[in-house]
Amino acid sequence: MNAYPGMVVKVWSRGKGVFHFGIMSYDYHVIDHAPRKGTALRTWEEFSEGEEVKIVPSKSGDFDSDVIHQRALNSIGKSNYSISEANCEHFVNWCSRDRAESPQIKEKVGEFALATAIGVGLVALASAFFGGDDEGEAA
Repeated sequence: MNAYPGMVVKVWSRGKGVFHFGIMSYDYHVIDHAPRKGTALRTWEEFSEGEEVKIVPSKSGDFDSDVIHQRALNSIGKSNYSISEANCEHFVNWCSRDRAESPQIKEKVGEFALATAIGVGLVALASAFFGGDDEGEAA
């Protein structure tokens, strides 16, 4: 992998079912933002946890890689992790384009809302179908 400082990378997090994001630094180290650890410089092995690391293509409007890298370096030591407002994807998007956003979280929230709606609908349907009526029951 031809990685350079300021490049955004991601790795699949098996236990969580989402990608974990970070910013490449020097000598194959990665700056990431994680629960209980905050923003820190990690080795390639610590970041990847044995999984394949993928490069995230830059988008139109992204800062120069030097700016991205410097923003990430300046964040080391911060520990404001929040799955909904300050996760690893929020961090790399803030470093890259000054917009702390997490499309993965939006997608997961949407999936959860859909699953909940389907579950509630199925419970209501089952209740209506199997709940019976009061006819023929002893008073």
